[in-house]
Amino acid sequence: MVVVALAATATALTGCTDAGRTDSGAAPMPSASTTPPASHRPSIKARTRAPVTAPSASASNSTTGTHRMQRCHTSDLTGHVAGYGRGMGQRYAGLGLRNKTARSCTIYGYPGLQLVDAYGRNRQTRTDWDRSTGPTRLVVRPGQTVWALLHWTVVQADEDEAANDCAPDPAVLRVTPPDETTQLSMAFGAGQLCQYGHITVGAFGRDRPVDG
Repeated sequence: MVVVALAATATALTGCTDAGRTDSGAAPMPSASTTPPASHRPSIKARTRAPVTAPSASASNSTTGTHRMQRCHTSDLTGHVAGYGRGMGQRYAGLGLRNKTARSCTIYGYPGLQLVDAYGRNRQTRTDWDRSTGPTRLVVRPGQTVWALLHWTVVQADEDEAANDCAPDPAVLRVTPPDETTQLSMAFGAGQLCQYGHITVGAFGRDRPVDG
């Protein structure tokens, strides 16, 4: 009996080849002993992978939508200077850029500035960025305006009182929006502007500067 059992075991171990066929080419006969009892079979639930949940479209849009949106190009915008204020030799104004298109775009950062006199000639201009408030990426909807604060002085430079560092008065301000290379031209009724065309400008924000 032991010999028969060993022979049967050897046949079970060596009789299967590719596709479950025997060495003789015939498919093996099904045997009740080859199927384990139900209590020993792994459950289907244990072998089933948990479903993978895709990230929410709204969550994805909330984090990346602003970065995918196209920035505002010069051709998308109109500009104007408003709210001239003054005090103790200092002058202030708001620089507004308005989205004139039918789609939203983004603005991030500071503008470039160039003063122009009444004859269309570029005036000496020195622009400093006011970094006291860092830039914020803004979504500018159709018809919406974003603002930057302009600050300059009418106090003449101390190092050379004989030189007229305030003339000529600027008549036009040319503005290069952030990350752009072309300019917008707008009227600039600032009057006198000294210190060799020195202007400080802040980053664009939502709020229009308060008139001084």
